[in-house]
Amino acid sequence: MSQRRIIIIIVSIFILLLVGVYFGYRYLTQDGQLFGGDENGGGSNFPIFGGGLFGGGQDAGSGDRAEGVVPKLRHITVTPVAGAAMFTKDSKTIIRFVDRETGHVFETSSDSLSIERISNTTIPRVQEALFAPGGTSVIMRYLNESGIVKNFYGNLLETKSSLDGWFLENGIQNIAQKEDGGLFYLEKIGNSVDGIIAEHDGTKRKRVFSSPILDWTPLWSDQTLFLATKPSHGSMGYLYTLNTADGSLSKVLSGEGLLALPSPNGKHVLFSASANNETTLYVYERAAGSLATMPFRTLAEKCVWASGTRFYCASPFIVEPGVYPDEWHQGLVSFSDDLWSFDLDSQIESLVYDAEGENQNFDITDLHISADGATLLFTNKKDLSLWSLSLR
Repeated sequence: MSQRRIIIIIVSIFILLLVGVYFGYRYLTQDGQLFGGDENGGGSNFPIFGGGLFGGGQDAGSGDRAEGVVPKLRHITVTPVAGAAMFTKDSKTIIRFVDRETGHVFETSSDSLSIERISNTTIPRVQEALFAPGGTSVIMRYLNESGIVKNFYGNLLETKSSLDGWFLENGIQNIAQKEDGGLFYLEKIGNSVDGIIAEHDGTKRKRVFSSPILDWTPLWSDQTLFLATKPSHGSMGYLYTLNTADGSLSKVLSGEGLLALPSPNGKHVLFSASANNETTLYVYERAAGSLATMPFRTLAEKCVWASGTRFYCASPFIVEPGVYPDEWHQGLVSFSDDLWSFDLDSQIESLVYDAEGENQNFDITDLHISADGATLLFTNKKDLSLWSLSLR
């Protein structure tokens, strides 16, 4: 055999190997092939990798070691998260979160630095994760290669390290979750949206609302369902309550650049209004129809209610004039926040965490308060890392 023929054979084998690797990779990542199931409501067969991207074991993806005292401010994970939740189990506050890149689910507690992977089912590029009460199941939302939002419901079983579940409908837009785990979501149908009430697993669907307006933000408060129009600086926004029996809307309030956050009992609404390059935070008392201006400036999306009369807000050290909330939502502006609390009964505001004084730099979002009020969980929008802060 000539040397030229040998070279041709070697090159051909090398090319075939490259082609095989390429199509093998496509098989693992291409929409439909990765899952091996029916994305339109059928069962799932996600790949399972014991080591995953973090290498497995405790402390995977964590910013802390598994030993030692839990600090007041804890950097739970340095990797981006898609969502997190807290619940009580055996008198402990448990924190669960979803890794954004892999869809793996991890668990830790407020009194331990140990982090355990509880699901090694890989779901790439998760954009949002919604845990059911008690953390027993999770809805993961991600974009497939066609840019379509897929919604996967998965059970988190103590006896298994993988997710068992199914796909919910395509076309689901914003989702709001009640304290009991029930869902309200908006499903795009042609040139309109339907409002659907369902269980957390997508069963018992019932259409309760329809609108030609496509951009709504649903907000649950106790048994009251609120709908807010899409916020934009200088444009009038509206907040309504939705009667799920007949689909009717009742106006609660309005404001330019409106972002709203109803209290857990629905009696108050914390909201921010933005116009003329300025943002102001207010509290509206629904029964009295009274309005109070808050002593710190921030967006209502950067707040969380701890009770019916007490809330926490991340407020920037400096709020430069800007087109809010648009520029913040688009990632054109990033804030550096301190953390404040305000009590409506005493009318007292308190600096809870002086991030500027501690030389920390957070753009705080997605805040959660534990059931005992002792732990605040938040995501740093700058890198989507997860943090907790002891409030005691």
